[in-house]
Amino acid sequence: PIEIDDTLSAVEMDEYERSTDQGKNQIIDEWTGQHYDMVRNTMNALCCQAHKGKIDYMMKTESGLQRYVVEYGTAAEIAAMTKTLSVKLSAAKYSDFVKILSEMASGIKKNGVGGPVEFIAASDVFGAMIDIVTAKANLNAGSIGDGWVMIGQFKVYQDNDSYIDVASDGTKTAKSLCGDGEIVARAVNAGQSMPFCKLDDTVQQNAVAFYTFSVDRNDHRGTDIYSKSKPFPCINIKGITWVKFAAEEASAGEGVQS
Repeated sequence: PIEIDDTLSAVEMDEYERSTDQGKNQIIDEWTGQHYDMVRNTMNALCCQAHKGKIDYMMKTESGLQRYVVEYGTAAEIAAMTKTLSVKLSAAKYSDFVKILSEMASGIKKNGVGGPVEFIAASDVFGAMIDIVTAKANLNAGSIGDGWVMIGQFKVYQDNDSYIDVASDGTKTAKSLCGDGEIVARAVNAGQSMPFCKLDDTVQQNAVAFYTFSVDRNDHRGTDIYSKSKPFPCINIKGITWVKFAAEEASAGEGVQS
């Protein structure tokens, strides 16, 4: 569950009381908008991780920071989602990309999931695809668009999802849906969804996407504002497959200090 607590101070309450109806609505909208952005960011992080078959995300609880872990299959099933390629990204040819994408789509169909497949590539992979397509004189200009590129009959999108992961020691790291050298293929009709579970609340007991309310403080120091949400990504790992290009060899002298 995502639970956000904030306090509208006495000074801010004074500004609120002196505001017009439009001004009051704007103040409330600003606070709830900030809370909703936090919920959206958390949802995005959970979805990115769920696409790898496992959520392992640091959440703030009453007792402090605690990792929230959900596995969408056995360890063997999750490991089988990703194939490490023998070819390096720097050596990949246009025909290699076509073959890789074709095999990814076929792998999903072999898992019993049909229908269209969407491809998303890490920034370095997407850049390599752009370079290859641009260099091929026989490909028309329609092969490249805003955030996508056509590789054979496959449309590949550039990964633009990112989130902040927090380690046990509090260190924050920016991560993306796709790590370096990765491509993900996901079946559009595999049943992936983002339902919301019933909230732990005595008043709002229904499953809603976002719930917020305020309570006046007993110490007359302002108003507490609370927001709650309980998203749970539903992932069918049979409809998702990953590939990762072979690691590049370190250049001569790399890591050597003088």
